[in-house]
Amino acid sequence: MRGSYDWKDGKYTFKMRGHHPDYNAWVTQLLKDATKGKRRPDEALERVTKLLKKLDEVIRANPELLTHGPKALKGLTIKWE
Repeated sequence: MRGSYDWKDGKYTFKMRGHHPDYNAWVTQLLKDATKGKRRPDEALERVTKLLKKLDEVIRANPELLTHGPKALKGLTIKWE
């Protein structure tokens, strides 16, 4: 995955780049959803790490995600919690 994240003002900010724009938007939204609410930095980071591990599995099984975005999953959703 290409991008960065930072803890700022009590929450993580994410900047995904370098892949299909829909993929970047999809991953950014997943990361935001994983960290929403009031969480300590370590709790949020644990959720980010868990999500990134699942995304790694999904991307390895579906590398076309990087070039075609989440539509390549053809409606499948990922479960990571």
